[in-house]
Amino acid sequence: MSEAKFYDAHCHIMNLSHPNLLAFLQRLNLPMIMLLAPILPFLLKRNYNKIKNLLSVMENDLGTILLMMERFLLKDEGFWENGRLRIGGNLYSKIVLTPLLMDFGYKGRTDPGIYYNLPSQKPIVEQVCDLFNGIRKYTKESKNRLFAIYPFLGLNTQNYPLNDETSEKVIQRPDLGQLNDTLRQKVKYNVATGKLTFYGKMLKKEEQVLERLFNNDQDKHGVKLLFDKSQKIKTRTTLRKLLNKYFADYHALPEELAAKQGKFTGNIDRMGCNFFAGIKVYPPLGYDPWPEDDPVELAKVKLLYEYCSAKRIPITSHCNSGGFVVTDKKFSSKITSPYRWERVLNNYPELILNLAHFGKENKKFMLFPAEGWTRKIIKMIDRFDYLYVDFSFNGLDKDYYRELRRYIDGSPAGLREKLKQRILFGSDFMINLTGVESYNEYLKIFSESPYFSLEEKQQFCTVNAERFLFGEKGVTERIGVDEEVAVSWEG
Repeated sequence: MSEAKFYDAHCHIMNLSHPNLLAFLQRLNLPMIMLLAPILPFLLKRNYNKIKNLLSVMENDLGTILLMMERFLLKDEGFWENGRLRIGGNLYSKIVLTPLLMDFGYKGRTDPGIYYNLPSQKPIVEQVCDLFNGIRKYTKESKNRLFAIYPFLGLNTQNYPLNDETSEKVIQRPDLGQLNDTLRQKVKYNVATGKLTFYGKMLKKEEQVLERLFNNDQDKHGVKLLFDKSQKIKTRTTLRKLLNKYFADYHALPEELAAKQGKFTGNIDRMGCNFFAGIKVYPPLGYDPWPEDDPVELAKVKLLYEYCSAKRIPITSHCNSGGFVVTDKKFSSKITSPYRWERVLNNYPELILNLAHFGKENKKFMLFPAEGWTRKIIKMIDRFDYLYVDFSFNGLDKDYYRELRRYIDGSPAGLREKLKQRILFGSDFMINLTGVESYNEYLKIFSESPYFSLEEKQQFCTVNAERFLFGEKGVTERIGVDEEVAVSWEG
């Protein structure tokens, strides 16, 4: 047991440049704090200090954040016994972090109430480079190497074409003043390259494109300008190319992931397989797990699920009623709920899936917390052999573990063991700093919980996590690459 590893199956390592800041501010509930300020100044101060603490972490580069986490863990004598990390009465040689990247580049977000009402441009490529540069810095500068770091790739299938039939056209040095506001929302101007990029399937006749996309006489001049001065460029990275680039030689083997830690050269185009341990999707940022009303988007998610099922690539999805919401709240709730994922698993029962936060809902029914999503997930676990949950963020409150115990003990006898085999420890660091002071504090709440035995805690943070990430054995199947994979990242 002394060589066991402690797995944090749900955490985030990011700085202030990565999230969609409008969604981030909404996630912090700042307007509510401001409303309560005149009545409860002490509450304002308490929340203000928590937010300052969070921002003080996020103002650093990612390597420094990892070194900071390690430094404060090493300083805390309560965690150490004979040179081993002690959590929940068990000893560990390392902590395995699985930072979940998030694709914040949702192109559908608008806000009619603001002047610059345009979707934010958050290319995930920058987040990828920052994270792996941070891992390289940590690996180089840490004397203890307490952390093994196995990231998950953030992915929104809506941001990638299904195949090479999608074309693009550009205008060199466009006169943006000649394009009216409607057309501007359909194109993307890259200041660095001086190109205006127009996305979508190009029909042969300009009139057809005008009618299909705009149907507005005011746009005729802009569309004519777009086509008269345009030229074809290489297609964007397709979804299959992206998956092949990072997972074609993926075998779900921890030693292959460990061998790549700190080996990022700084050139993302030269990254290959086994840098990522899985895939992270985030419905509140626009990812729809089962977009049945959109044949193109449905084909994309089917490709993702087929690929991940065959390669045994684990997927983690946000599954609670909060988070970084950029879509309509009602629609966000619909596509985030476990009911949406049930449709996926009905079609892909072999998919390895973690529904994060155990479906915890922030709303209440009468005076009691809503439990519909959690209860639904428990029923789904009884049906699907590869469905997992984590309790990330939920463990801010020590009483949550009593609630979790109640869910397990209140289930039918045959389901109790299944539940205990599918639960993963997760911290939701650094977002959890809105509720605790440190990573250490979150670990201590779990470690000191009286509601689970040493063996059960070991199951949550080691046994189940290793099965979720690596299965019973490494995957030897290889999905072939039909052509050379050359990926150029887009927002």
